[in-house]
Amino acid sequence: MGVASLVLGIVGLVLAFVPCVGWIALALTIPGIILGAVGIAKASKHEGQGKGVSIGGLVCSLLATAIAIFWITCMAKGASELAGVVKEAHEEVKKQQTEASSKGIPSSYSELKDIERKVKEIDNDAKKLQQQGMDIIKGLSN
Repeated sequence: MGVASLVLGIVGLVLAFVPCVGWIALALTIPGIILGAVGIAKASKHEGQGKGVSIGGLVCSLLATAIAIFWITCMAKGASELAGVVKEAHEEVKKQQTEASSKGIPSSYSELKDIERKVKEIDNDAKKLQQQGMDIIKGLSN
């Protein structure tokens, strides 16, 4: 049990130092803590054989658990702060859109597309009027 605890503790310790996958270490270190504690109890009954390995496994597992919890806490805090920033940015965009529409400025993509379509219609009408004017001038000059 001590060897299994030590292996789980060492692997968990390595994984715990990787910030984005450190939480996986908990899946290894919790059983490592249990196996280390059971190994120490059994080694105490058998004149201390294997007690050192069990203690090493328990210590590695506890240390890896603490590091993994630290990274999880840091990531949760960072995610919380990011959510606040995103919310503030969203509110600022809404505020600017409201101000823009109160001034008659288009504030959405669909409004801009409508304006573009209207400008094209006006441009086509102007071209038709220009052609009609040219036709009238040609008719007068003949």
